[in-house]
Amino acid sequence: KYLRTNVGFYFFLARAPPQKQHFPHLLRRNCGNINTRTGSSLNKHPITPLRSGIRLVAIDLDGTLLDSRKELPIGAIELFTSARRAGLLISIITGRNACSVFNLAKTLHLSGPHASSGGSMIFGNGGRPIYFRSSLSGEDTRQVVAISRRWNLTIFIQSASRILMENGDHFLSYLTRDFNPCPPQPCKDILAELNFKPLKFTLYGDHQALSNARKEFEECHGCFHLTTAGEGDIEITPSEIGRAHV
Repeated sequence: KYLRTNVGFYFFLARAPPQKQHFPHLLRRNCGNINTRTGSSLNKHPITPLRSGIRLVAIDLDGTLLDSRKELPIGAIELFTSARRAGLLISIITGRNACSVFNLAKTLHLSGPHASSGGSMIFGNGGRPIYFRSSLSGEDTRQVVAISRRWNLTIFIQSASRILMENGDHFLSYLTRDFNPCPPQPCKDILAELNFKPLKFTLYGDHQALSNARKEFEECHGCFHLTTAGEGDIEITPSEIGRAHV
């Protein structure tokens, strides 16, 4: 919402196409002839955003900015430096929480604003100012947890700076890499440990369990927004939040 109404620039959302090219390749294709594997050609072939009309680039993280190993591609820092010098505003828009954005935004010297937790929070660099924030109510939170437990799902609950996890110890090694700087806190009873209003739930389980849980969530009729990042998960944000929001 903030990005669409308060920033008077062309909005360009770069998402990985079917051939699984990542964001640096898309930026090169749309904004200039850049060799993303080395920094040597950056001065010879500067980014020229006027050619495409792009003024603001909003980037997803997993599968777009980050590669399959959750790492920045070679040459990404130099590429973004060139893009920034050419006058592009660069923002991160992700389903991860704000903590995961801070480190990358600092590394790449991005301008912001950024959107995290699937659009539940929109903020400037370093987390301030907060332009928008929406959280799930206590009643909705308890309902999501109850349904998730009924179908033995792994539960992740996000705040801006913390992630709580129930029934998912097997995810820990995967979620403590460089650009997952907020490792989840395992909980036996996630509601007992919860001392913040959730911005987002992410739920994992087998196909049948997710299908059964999804049917129960859909019967809530607008209590929260239901989406997914793939076949193996369910993402839940406050009812007024959706991908179209940002």
